[in-house]
Amino acid sequence: MGAMSSLGSGAALWRVDVVLRRAGATDRQAVEVVTRLATDLSTGLMSDDETIVGDVEAAASYDMPPPEGSLGVSFWVRADTVGAAVQVGFDAVLAAAKQVTGQTLPLWDLRVVPRSAMMTRDEFESGSAPAPACD
Repeated sequence: MGAMSSLGSGAALWRVDVVLRRAGATDRQAVEVVTRLATDLSTGLMSDDETIVGDVEAAASYDMPPPEGSLGVSFWVRADTVGAAVQVGFDAVLAAAKQVTGQTLPLWDLRVVPRSAMMTRDEFESGSAPAPACD
């Protein structure tokens, strides 16, 4: 896997999933939001040992979707705290959705997972894992 990108700056790496209520946005617009964020990821190249999932992917709610459907994006964020990771991720998706749809879509779901809580296939198979981050 090659070097990958993240938004933000900071010592820790986080996977952020932001899911917004669709509120009339079309399927095409949902895809365009993901594409727009992928284009915006231009900072924070990650080394091969940090990568486990793609740069930017569509995301959905783990529980239940909102009645009108959702629009979600999953991507990497560099930040010093979980709060900063949330803010960077939420702001980025909200801004991209507004550029594409012309409206501020309401939040439905947001998840943040520290890189230290994830294992690559190699780490799993070797029995090694990243050291947990302590804040």
